[in-house]
Amino acid sequence: MCEKRDVAIIGCGPAGISAALQLKRSNIDFFLFEKEQVGGLIRNGNLIENYPGFSEGIPGYILASHLEGHLMSAEIFPVMDEIKRIDFLNEKKCFLLEGKKGRYSSEYVIAASGTRPKIPEILENVDENILPNIYFDIIKLRNIKGKRILIIGAGDCAFDYSLSLSVRNNIVLANRGTKIRAIPPLKDKVLSGKNIRYKEKCSINKIGTGSKLPLKVSFSGEKGSEKSEFDLIVFAVGRSPEDGYLTKLPPVLREKVESRGNLILSGDIKNGSFRQAVIAAGNGVEAAMKIYRKIFGD
Repeated sequence: MCEKRDVAIIGCGPAGISAALQLKRSNIDFFLFEKEQVGGLIRNGNLIENYPGFSEGIPGYILASHLEGHLMSAEIFPVMDEIKRIDFLNEKKCFLLEGKKGRYSSEYVIAASGTRPKIPEILENVDENILPNIYFDIIKLRNIKGKRILIIGAGDCAFDYSLSLSVRNNIVLANRGTKIRAIPPLKDKVLSGKNIRYKEKCSINKIGTGSKLPLKVSFSGEKGSEKSEFDLIVFAVGRSPEDGYLTKLPPVLREKVESRGNLILSGDIKNGSFRQAVIAAGNGVEAAMKIYRKIFGD
């Protein structure tokens, strides 16, 4: 036996939360699943400057707390479970969702699970003892201080992480090329900021155990090879859709349920490089409105 509701929302970031609020307004019963922490990756954001209503910008973790508070005021309580697999039962015309903690059923699914980090090849053969010192986001690093941190990347995330962590730590930001893909305001703040050393044409050759600090990193660049030691490394080298739970759906079946509007991808999971909280929030409302029209008609 499993509990059934009209809609299952997977992910409790801006897309999932917006979908949940809209479905609540429409009196449609739903699950809202979250595997870790309400707010998703916006908790990483140093300062979100394009979310309407916050003219001075708002730190990501504060925006996440506002979104969580909105859920509580609407009496929406996320189900803290990680969905591992989804099947579609043709005879019952519904989805069966298998989580770590339980099984669930719904007629519609809004996949708003965001993205997962791309794992660079250099980590395939590193000593597993150093892996606890390697990160792909900074949600768990906000309160650290006095650390020497290597951040690898050249886009918005890498530059934003550098700003956040440089307040109380020393940062080396390594770009393997020369092109900076971060937006101009982020670029300017980082290049003129304190406690941040920017290095370009900088390739990481090896990561091992340091003598004074936990990690020793071998670089190669314009000036030849060098070695430095760090407390932590943060990789910000791209992200992929967090859609592993959908892989059990045969491609033909997945195309069918998507075309019928029973499965809707919402937010960062479908937006490629357009990973913005404000876009995801709009996607979530749109997904909920489409389901309302499917259930009740135009």
